[in-house]
Amino acid sequence: MCIMPENLMDNPLEISDYCNRHGVTFMGMTNALASVLDPERFKGLRILSLGGDSADSKLFEKWALYVNRVINDYGPTEICVHATATVYEPGYQDIIPIGRPYNNKKIYILQGDKLCGIGQKGEICVGGSGVARGYHNRPKITTQSFVDNPFDSGRLYRTGDVGVMRP
Repeated sequence: MCIMPENLMDNPLEISDYCNRHGVTFMGMTNALASVLDPERFKGLRILSLGGDSADSKLFEKWALYVNRVINDYGPTEICVHATATVYEPGYQDIIPIGRPYNNKKIYILQGDKLCGIGQKGEICVGGSGVARGYHNRPKITTQSFVDNPFDSGRLYRTGDVGVMRP
């Protein structure tokens, strides 16, 4: 496992050189960073996990030409970042699914406090381990965003993101 020195992070050529020099085969980064890097320069990279922003199908398509697997990793900071993941499949148009939840997370699509059915739009809510206690010194927004989970033990984080449960 490599943790790249911070002083290299502002130079795309240094990033790829570092990864090649250290034999990096799996890398996690934001979509914004991936958009300024040249995938041709990453010689040993096999798996790329992208998150931190809406998935850009053109960006995923570009990287998929050079690595074995590109993963769309969804999850807000408020639930310790990783909530769901899906492997990018060539041919996704515009919207790349956020995938299935990790084993320690549960995803609910809600309209208000009611579960949505298959195909109905609603707010993505995340439960399970890693849900934060709230926002520091922000009780009003904490009360709105972190709620008791009516479907299981613990709390839910209401992301504000809109999603649809697929069959």
